[in-house]
Amino acid sequence: MVSGKLIKLKCYTVLTMKLPLNNSSHALKILYILLGSVLIVLCMHLLLQAVNLNVYHQQHGQFYELSNRFDFDDEASVPTWLSQFLYLCISVMAALAAYLLPKGSTRRLWVIIAVFAFIFSIDEIAGLHEFVLQTLHVIFYSDAGPGTYANAWLLVAPFLIIGSAWFIYSMASSFPRKTLLLLS
Repeated sequence: MVSGKLIKLKCYTVLTMKLPLNNSSHALKILYILLGSVLIVLCMHLLLQAVNLNVYHQQHGQFYELSNRFDFDDEASVPTWLSQFLYLCISVMAALAAYLLPKGSTRRLWVIIAVFAFIFSIDEIAGLHEFVLQTLHVIFYSDAGPGTYANAWLLVAPFLIIGSAWFIYSMASSFPRKTLLLLS
């Protein structure tokens, strides 16, 4: 019987090893499946949009709705659900990495990645960012239409830039080089 600590130690050793992925690794197979899914959805989007615009001139209601279900710029669409699923996968894998690592700054960064990926996953489906930005816009710019200087993103962007810079600096100083290359 193998103890939990031994399994955790072996998984930690695998996570920190500097071995190249071989063609039969499960991680590479999963990567190919996910990239293939994104490529299929992209091709469906381009094909349906081309037919919708060039053949039907957006006048065929049912085909228009079908093309919107694969639209990358639409909220309730297949690409939105796929990106939500990818964020959820990132969250689960980051949580697993955090669980397998000993306590320290690297583990904290994996927890942060897991939490933010989970938040992004929920936000992708619920569209919470639009509600927050709309509320900020109404509070700070009254009922004025969004413009170059009257935009809620201008209020949020400095915090996002500073937070992202801190996070990237923390990652660069904590993670091994190979992990950084995999994340980029």
